[in-house]
Amino acid sequence: MRHVIFDIEATSWEEQVSPEKTEILEIGAVELSSASTEAAVSSEFGMLVRPVGTPVLSRYCLRSTGLTQFEVDQADPFPLVFAQFLAWLGSSPFTLCTWGDYDLAQLRRDAKRHHVALPTDFESALNLKSAFSRWQNLPPTGLGPALRHLKLSRSGQAHRAPDDARSIARIARILLPTLDQSPRYTR
Repeated sequence: MRHVIFDIEATSWEEQVSPEKTEILEIGAVELSSASTEAAVSSEFGMLVRPVGTPVLSRYCLRSTGLTQFEVDQADPFPLVFAQFLAWLGSSPFTLCTWGDYDLAQLRRDAKRHHVALPTDFESALNLKSAFSRWQNLPPTGLGPALRHLKLSRSGQAHRAPDDARSIARIARILLPTLDQSPRYTR
């Protein structure tokens, strides 16, 4: 079974805003060929997305992602990038894996905003953050603390979707085999 580790970055502001205001800014994913500690990353995906509701990024967002407004202005809008992501994914079967509920919730919001249908496979995504918490008997924790807990280094820059997907994959290589050995795990 292929495991696709999926991460998104979205527009953000220093102050709290309605989730409906945020838009996907970057999609990153890596594919693990299997659920084993030796699983190789067999393919990677990473593309910026040009937001349409609030196309000018906040200073906070630019600082936290390291992106420039010019880079984002050159990106395609969500429907085109998502179509390329689906083409990269290919056909089922695969298990989509995320670090928490946020990524899939934001993906649903953007799909609804742009009238794009999500594949049914996305609804059975595996929440690795929850699985990690159960496995390590810890409260839900962020990606950075989880990596430190396992004495793993971060891949690349925090808050860049492809780099975060690679970092999550480092945890997934250790975590997924424990889930596959258990009689049943919840997504």
